Amino acid sequence: MTGHRGAVNSVAFSPDGTRIGSGGADGTIRLWDARTGNPVGAPMTGHRGAVSGVAFSPDGTRVASGGADGTIRLWDARTGNPVGAPMTGHQGAVNGIAFSPDGTRIASGGADRTVRLWEPARLTESGPPMTGHESAVTSVAFSPDGKRIASASEDRNVRLWNAMEQLPISDPFAGHLDSVTGTAFHPNNALLVSASRDGALRLWPAPAAWAQRLCTMLTTNISHDQWSNWVSSSIDYQPICANLPSSP
Repeated sequence: MTGHRGAVNSVAFSPDGTRIGSGGADGTIRLWDARTGNPVGAPMTGHRGAVSGVAFSPDGTRVASGGADGTIRLWDARTGNPVGAPMTGHQGAVNGIAFSPDGTRIASGGADRTVRLWEPARLTESGPPMTGHESAVTSVAFSPDGKRIASASEDRNVRLWNAMEQLPISDPFAGHLDSVTGTAFHPNNALLVSASRDGALRLWPAPAAWAQRLCTMLTTNISHDQWSNWVSSSIDYQPICANLPSSP
């Protein structure tokens, strides 16, 4: 499939698998028939610079794009027409973009080291930027349940964020020896994978698997006193690790 004038930076399948969206260094977003490879409609133009990320909405009616011009743009996937005005806020290129599983939010990661959330229905930013990365954010991904966002960065780390509170979860995942270029959640929500310029892929336990991994390191459940002190005395005691005995 050819048509872009220059590098193709990002690709995505539509949810039904019938179309492919691509974003290129020529500043265009293009749609393709996944069966025939033919272009669908005219190129979508508006970005003032390279397009670095594209994503389809879960219902397939919209395409979101992020560009070197610092904007996130929304397009009608049927007509190719822009939907509303560009969304602005990043102070630099937008490198990664993702729709939430329910389609109500868009996450973006930028050269300004921030992760941001947007409401496509209102074309506005949602809440404050998520900060913590020490270099450009290269990729973002929602967990399958939509509760968390993972971000990859040139600072060699992967970070997790609470998608509702827009706050960090845990310390960064560190281990790569060079920039982290991509990240994705496993469909079962229990694993996270990252890719890096160091030539390695790494697997990380996602929050859904933390309790299970903790249980493999323990010999007993927490005691009733620990539950009262650490959880709440007003909540009935529950053993966390099903296969371990409970302490008195």
